[in-house]
Amino acid sequence: MSHTFPENGSFTFEFEDKAGNKGTAIAAVDWIDKEPPVITLLGDNPLSLKLGEEYEEPGVEVTDNRDEEIESKLEIDASAVDTETAGTYTVKYSATDGAGNHTEAIRTVKVEKPEEPMPPTPTPPDPPQPITELPFTDVSESSWYYNAVKFTYEQGLMAGTGETTFSPDTATTRGMIAAILYRLEGKPEISTSAPFTDIDPREYYSEAIAWAAEQGIVAGYDETHFGPDDSITREQLVSMLYRYAGSPETNGSLEKFTDSAGASRYARSALCWAVETGILSGKVNGVLDPRGKATRAEVASVLERYCKSRRG
Repeated sequence: MSHTFPENGSFTFEFEDKAGNKGTAIAAVDWIDKEPPVITLLGDNPLSLKLGEEYEEPGVEVTDNRDEEIESKLEIDASAVDTETAGTYTVKYSATDGAGNHTEAIRTVKVEKPEEPMPPTPTPPDPPQPITELPFTDVSESSWYYNAVKFTYEQGLMAGTGETTFSPDTATTRGMIAAILYRLEGKPEISTSAPFTDIDPREYYSEAIAWAAEQGIVAGYDETHFGPDDSITREQLVSMLYRYAGSPETNGSLEKFTDSAGASRYARSALCWAVETGILSGKVNGVLDPRGKATRAEVASVLERYCKSRRG
């Protein structure tokens, strides 16, 4: 006959022979525990960490069919985890109950290098919107300088002398040309002030003249005087523009102009360059008029030709 034995304790056998004699026997029962503990991982598995992030143990639950103190016997080994180096690591959990049954569990830890952020795509500025009609009542479409005025106005290089006036026949000043070239360059930051004593720092051209002097684009009459409000001559205009362009080599000539001898010595290379590139043209009867005043209409024409020649 077979019997199911209870847990640790004793079991009583009762028996009877053929003659009807009865008896009992007591057997000691030593129950053997062969069931290991159960480890249940808490938190994520696998667990993902960013490079350099501190590892925090999510924890586990440990149960056993008999050992009530099993949680105190849990061992955690996270020594393999290196959060300073990207890779895949393991955390080992192990427990052994009072009967010697051993169990293990593994958690995978992934240390990942963060993705490099994509640099923002710069948004190009909106191109200047073409102006269908100029606001100036003193610039008619039939004027020889109409397109030049329209170009410089649309590009933000020249503004009007009033809301409805451009004053095309008015002389341009030295300070105005410095300001125009400064705008053409995009108004870069300056590291110094103008070296001339006749420059009021409150005037619109003060930063432009400081920048142009620092770059060697403009020069004064002497070390302390610039004459910002003086009318600019045609040769002074192209000299500033020539230096702004980097003083390029030129094969131009002034021989075809009847008044070429009147050009200042300092301005001859600039005038030859301007004539050679078509930036400056003569007046009627083969006159260049190098020392004549440059009107606002003439300045607009020179600027338009220079900007378009730069674009090729």
